[in-house]
Amino acid sequence: MGVVVTHTTLSIDSTILFQPPTGDVWEWFNDVSWEFGELARDLAPPRRSSARHGTWATGRMQAGIRATAPVAIGAKTLEVNCSSSAPYSIYVLRGTARQGTRWIYTSHGWKNKGEVNRWLKEGGEFLQFEKGYKGFAMPVSRIPFAKGPIVLRVRGQRPNPFLQDAYRILSHRHAALPRMDFDRAGDFAEPSPPIAPWPR
Repeated sequence: MGVVVTHTTLSIDSTILFQPPTGDVWEWFNDVSWEFGELARDLAPPRRSSARHGTWATGRMQAGIRATAPVAIGAKTLEVNCSSSAPYSIYVLRGTARQGTRWIYTSHGWKNKGEVNRWLKEGGEFLQFEKGYKGFAMPVSRIPFAKGPIVLRVRGQRPNPFLQDAYRILSHRHAALPRMDFDRAGDFAEPSPPIAPWPR
């Protein structure tokens, strides 16, 4: 009696799944990287801002947010990076003046904070420009180079960690990514309207 074949065995070298540009894992992670960049741009100013007096935007920050294509750093390990190239990105990501809890002065005002604070107690927060305040005062405007109120100090800005928050949202969408939870319930919810995952 002959041998009856009752099963077939398949084997595969799974490293091919991680190879560009057609490996299944590489293609999926490339889509995730695109999604990462879109989320970061959506969460960056001016779309999400904590500015107290409104905001203006040149689009420079959003235009400088880039997510890379996956790069192999091992046979079965891929890496992508999402970054912001605007020179002031660090001040947006981390906030200024103790994350918005303290004041920003001009250089001259910083050296003479006691005097500046005394003037403010006497005259209120917004002052008309006078010769005596030269070097201490700065204009504040929602529009670059436009005339605005003259102030002796401004509050720092609260942090907007748009790169970290983009990853947080991404890690809740894709089970394969290491999960990062939100600091407080309800913080950094999905943008409205939410960005649809990249179609495959």
